Amino acid sequence: MKKLEEIEYFCKLLFESVGVPIYFINEEVEVVLQFASNIKKHPLYEDPIRRLEIFSTKEESCIITSSPLAENYFHLKMDTGAILLGPTLEKSISFEMINGIMNDFQIQFHKKQELFDYLHSVPVMIKERLKYVGSLLYYFIYEQKLETDDVMPSHSIENLDVLISKTKQEMSFHYSYFYEKRLLQFIKEGNIEGLLQATTIPPHNGRFGTLSKKSVIRSEKNLFIAAITLATRAVLDGGVPSEEAYTVSDMYIQRLEELNDINAILQLRNDAILDFTKRVSKYKNHIYSKPILVCQRYIQKHLYEDITLGKLSSLVKMNASYLSQLFKKEVGTSLNEYILRSKVEEAEKLLALTDYSITEIYSLLNFYDQSHFSKVFKKYSGMTPKQYREKHSIAEID
Repeated sequence: MKKLEEIEYFCKLLFESVGVPIYFINEEVEVVLQFASNIKKHPLYEDPIRRLEIFSTKEESCIITSSPLAENYFHLKMDTGAILLGPTLEKSISFEMINGIMNDFQIQFHKKQELFDYLHSVPVMIKERLKYVGSLLYYFIYEQKLETDDVMPSHSIENLDVLISKTKQEMSFHYSYFYEKRLLQFIKEGNIEGLLQATTIPPHNGRFGTLSKKSVIRSEKNLFIAAITLATRAVLDGGVPSEEAYTVSDMYIQRLEELNDINAILQLRNDAILDFTKRVSKYKNHIYSKPILVCQRYIQKHLYEDITLGKLSSLVKMNASYLSQLFKKEVGTSLNEYILRSKVEEAEKLLALTDYSITEIYSLLNFYDQSHFSKVFKKYSGMTPKQYREKHSIAEID
């Protein structure tokens, strides 16, 4: 075991190198050493370190802990005390996001600025890198490697049902345009291996996204719906039949609304994206002929145009009547139905995600008039455009 003087010297070097707060704590949970000059006072807890319950077990251990405020900690418990790394945050948190945190955890309004100042004083570091820093500390103390299995799984302080937990498998499409495009490309290609590899490395320079200023949980659900919306389009481009793609999309959204735990929401989102990718992979080897795939991709890319059988037959250099028969045989629905259903699904996204009027939406999608649009929309969605917007809208219109 290293001497306290050696531990102090190493911890100081580590703090100066990576900027993560470091504390050496004795068994009475008293701070013996600390390097955390930039961290503001915690706005909610007088003694946040004591709440971590580092000495709840007698055994020596390495643990990654997440708190309700999205803070991550790494603590190395030894026979002489413990070394604590943290807090850190996976991503910086916006001022708007503070509103959702306060609502979900019933934090008093007068603490808003104090909470914002505290969270912005916490260094940003993904959980995987925090684990690496902890492994470096472990190697210094014991002069042996810390295996991944030796780090106990994350657990939440106070065992709360609702956590703001951002793990290395976080797949929020709100982080980065380029990250989003890369994931969507993997889905479209049915590239399961690429998707799994990409989602083990969180996108850089992101922020916690928010589509609701009133609730973190609602915001995560809205991000889920946005992700599913984009993924469904990628799946269609990848060759999955529209009926299957939309059914699966609806199924996951229905499951989503039954959840009130952020970890469960994130896991369901990951499951959905992987499911979509696997379905595309399956259909890449489907019996769809090239002309049918070309037609499907053209339709999905030109939903805001007037799409006719003549245009499609000319595109694939095939007799219109024969193309119509072939499409029905392979896809199981007529070309006209496929086009209308695709336009309705696009309309659903516009109704849910934008403040466009119904008139603007049916005009953009080249429907004859509002009566025709409403009739077709109700046929495929089971409700009128107005009813759909009232039920599914996630756009906060000022």
